[in-house]
Amino acid sequence: MANWNDLFGGSGFTATSAVATITILAGATGTIATLPTPPAGQRIMLTALSSVGATLTSLTTITVGGSDIVTAVLLNGPTVAPTGANQLSIGFQAGSHPYILGGVGEIFELKTNAATSNDIVYAYQIGK
Repeated sequence: MANWNDLFGGSGFTATSAVATITILAGATGTIATLPTPPAGQRIMLTALSSVGATLTSLTTITVGGSDIVTAVLLNGPTVAPTGANQLSIGFQAGSHPYILGGVGEIFELKTNAATSNDIVYAYQIGK
């Protein structure tokens, strides 16, 4: 797995492609998104992850390379900064984590064990 320091704001990443924001509709459950396997020698940077609007929604796990790196969180909307230890958003506003960076060849999965109460949006880049 990627170095823990790299996961939430590492260094040395050069994007080779980017994917615009993708929406997961409310009511999703289980593995709600699996990002593609990056090309040989490359890795994925999750650059955005948030609930839509000002409503929190549950996200059970963010898995990178088969390891759960974030568990039992509530996703904030893009206009609301995190206010609790179990709240998270990535890349949308002040107070959020700037990104999560996986290791070479690692796959990202977003999972929830309860139906999402709101739409979720995410975006990512692939690079070296």
